[in-house]
Amino acid sequence: MTPHGQPGGRGEQPFHPVGGALSAGGDQHLHARRGRPRSRSPWEPAEDPENWPHADLSGHVAAVVQAIAAALQQVMAERELSFHRLAELSGVNRQTVNDVAVGRCRPDVATIAQLEAGLSVRLWPVQPGGSGGS
Repeated sequence: MTPHGQPGGRGEQPFHPVGGALSAGGDQHLHARRGRPRSRSPWEPAEDPENWPHADLSGHVAAVVQAIAAALQQVMAERELSFHRLAELSGVNRQTVNDVAVGRCRPDVATIAQLEAGLSVRLWPVQPGGSGGS
């Protein structure tokens, strides 16, 4: 490190806790992630995770995420929507749409609201573990 705290040695790059190592040019833009990163996927507590979004999560809080994923998959199938097209309609990143549908993340409220607005349908379950998609 230089006296000013700048990288000065070979291969040394500044580290940012959100985005990881920055490029040596220092002009990289950082974008904060929405929501809190999770160490476990919502499908992990299931007895049969290979059946996501229909895996058994009875009584588990992840059942809400499961119901949202099931409703999202159902609406996408009925309307023959791709992840790319839903991303365009909702303003949600295509990879995030995919992650929600397959249970790789626990979507935050803003993401759910954007998906619901883009689809003009309710994804949030009427009761925990119940179905949405009205």
